[in-house]
Amino acid sequence: MVQRNESELCSPVRQLEASANTLVPLMVAAVVLAFCFSGPFPIDRYLHAEGMSEVWADRAAGFLVLGIPAFWVAIDGGGRRATIGMRRRRMEFRCHNGRPLTFSRCFLRIVLGMVLLPAFPILLMLAFIDPQRRTLSDKLCGTVIRFCDAG
Repeated sequence: MVQRNESELCSPVRQLEASANTLVPLMVAAVVLAFCFSGPFPIDRYLHAEGMSEVWADRAAGFLVLGIPAFWVAIDGGGRRATIGMRRRRMEFRCHNGRPLTFSRCFLRIVLGMVLLPAFPILLMLAFIDPQRRTLSDKLCGTVIRFCDAG
């Protein structure tokens, strides 16, 4: 196993691997919720029956299907300073000066990363160009992704 310095920055390729490792359980949870809400627990039909318009009932159901897993990833990652995929790759969020992040700043970084997810290929290319290997969400939140020595 390669010994890494804790201050060593993670490459964009490692960040991509960590993102993929985070997105897989997120998507599995969304699919399971979508199945549950469309089959045994038709939440959109329930909301429509309670007086909500059909369009808003569908939007609310979609928000629950995508929002619950995303909120779980953000809360989990914010508390541990790393997403699921980052922990598997022994990476963590740090302030640009190397100090540990607060929960709120880490939570904001993860949520911002999810909001910017559709632009991920472009943001990944920017990380290759940046000397500190930071994406737009890292720059906006003042964070870097570093290796950690947690086993």
